[in-house]
Order: sequence, then C-alpha cells, then structure tokens
Amino acid sequence: MTDYVLPKGFENGEVAEPFRDGFEMESGTEGIEASYPVIKILGKVWSLQYRGNNYPFMQTEGDEAGNPIGTLRVCFLKLAKTKAKTYYPGGYKQGSRDKPMCWSSDAVKPDLTVPPDTRQSDLCATCPQNKVGSKITDDGKAIRACADHKRVAVYIDPKMTEKLLGFPLSEPALLRIPAASLNEFHNWSAFMERAKYRLITFITKIRFDPSVPYQKFLFEASDKLTAAEAALAIELRESPMAQRIIGDASGGGDEHYALPGPAPDESNVVKLNPAQKAIAPPGTRINPNINKANPTVPDLVPAGGAIDAEIDGLMG
Repeated sequence: MTDYVLPKGFENGEVAEPFRDGFEMESGTEGIEASYPVIKILGKVWSLQYRGNNYPFMQTEGDEAGNPIGTLRVCFLKLAKTKAKTYYPGGYKQGSRDKPMCWSSDAVKPDLTVPPDTRQSDLCATCPQNKVGSKITDDGKAIRACADHKRVAVYIDPKMTEKLLGFPLSEPALLRIPAASLNEFHNWSAFMERAKYRLITFITKIRFDPSVPYQKFLFEASDKLTAAEAALAIELRESPMAQRIIGDASGGGDEHYALPGPAPDESNVVKLNPAQKAIAPPGTRINPNINKANPTVPDLVPAGGAIDAEIDGLMG
C-alpha cells in the first residue's frame, strides 16, 4: 500500500481565501468504489488481499514467530442467501488473479456480466460444468467443474489486522466458504441457531481440518460481542461494501480482476417475479423508485420492523 506524505506547507489545512466559506468541489472518491479486502488461502495459509497487496497471517512472537497463524477470528456480518458458482477451465489456480470463465451469484443462471462467448449454459441446472463428473480430482473423485461456494462479509478481529497492517481494519472483508466446508458450516450454524445465537452476535474461530489434505473449515464460537462491538457490526453489516461483497460472484475487488462499478444497496429490497402480480404482500410497500433492470417489475421494501428482523435473515 502506498504511503502518502503531505508536502511542506500542507500541515495546517489552510487554503487560499476564495476557497473558504462554503466553497464546494466534487470529491476524488465519488463514483469510484474502493476494492474490498479479501481473505485468501494458499495451501492452508490465511492471507489478506488488501489494496493490491497480499499479507499472510503469520505469528510474530515467541517460538512460533514466522509460522502461519492457523486460526482466523472473524465476526460474520452478512451472508449471501444462496450459493454462488464459479467456473475455471481446469480449476482455479491458487494465487491466480484471472477472472473465471463463467459465474453465477445465485446458482440459478449466469450473471448478466458474463460475456456471451464464455457463458457455459443459460441455466446452472442444465450446465454441463455443473454435473457431477465434469471434473475428476487428483485422487479420482468425481466432482463438479463449476465450484460452489458461499460468499460472506466478515469483520476480522481488529487485533489480528493491527498486527498484520499496522492499524485495525475497520471495513468488511470477503470470505468464501468453499464447497468442501458447506456441510460443516450448515451444521454448525444450525447448532448455534438452536442455541439462540445468530452468527453476528459473537466472534467465530475458523481453522483448517487437519484430518484432510484439502481446505475444509472447522468453526468454533468464541467471545460474545459487547454492546459497542455489536453497534459496529450492525453498521458494517448495513454498509454498501458488505452488500457488494455478497453480491459479486465474479470476484471483484482484489480477488480476481477489475473493480466492479458502484452497486446500489438493495439489501432490503424484495423483487417480484415477472409472472407475479404487482401486489405488495402484507408488511411491505411498493418502492416508488424504478427498477431500472426491469421497469415492469416493481420493487417491494419492508413497511417497518427492527434490526432483529434483518438479522433473522443472516443465516441465508
């Protein structure tokens, strides 16, 4: 990350008199979305891709200094409600920043941003790359060439990022839960939900299963969030960056290739199927804003409710 330094004479923020007293100018940040942080894995080593640089999570103290940190501590902020899918011919190569050939944010159909000449099928259900046996692993196991994963916006324990970056990271990061970990994640999430704990209410420790050679996550509940931490978690959960993280299956940010364009925050929007009548179900109202993607389909937004109703959907 570039270290910027103010030149001499810029220390006090003073400007020429005509620029004072309410003069306004467009900000250089307007219309440009910053790339979001991405938690990456090489082998069984955690790292953070941030602003174009890769920072491995390494031990810095004691006899273990220089060794990879085996456990990641995060708070789950927001989860995509469906699995996402990405297809790389020959499989994804670790460390590669090439974009996938085809991808889907909802595992139903390719995203509109997939180029027509690389789209593998009109529907994921009928796609040849989505059939078991379309790829054979090195140990002879038949799997799907188009890989499933769950996109999650997380807040990394600030004590970890402060050691890693020199400052605590105060923004959401992307964590992709790979196909081999989805059943484990489902079962553990259900266990915590039965105990009346939503994932956003505590810190989760994530480590690799040592009994298998591939990347399979194991999850464990750790500390509950304090009131101040909870307020921050809710604020980050509702941020546009968290929405971008769970809705951009092609990669985005530093994960694969280019920055996606600004995305509207539609976390509270329920879209009608075109076949349905334009009638607002109970508890909702029709959004007066036009759905530009399909002007004939109205948007519905909740008519009311507290943040608890939002968190109820966290488990996907």
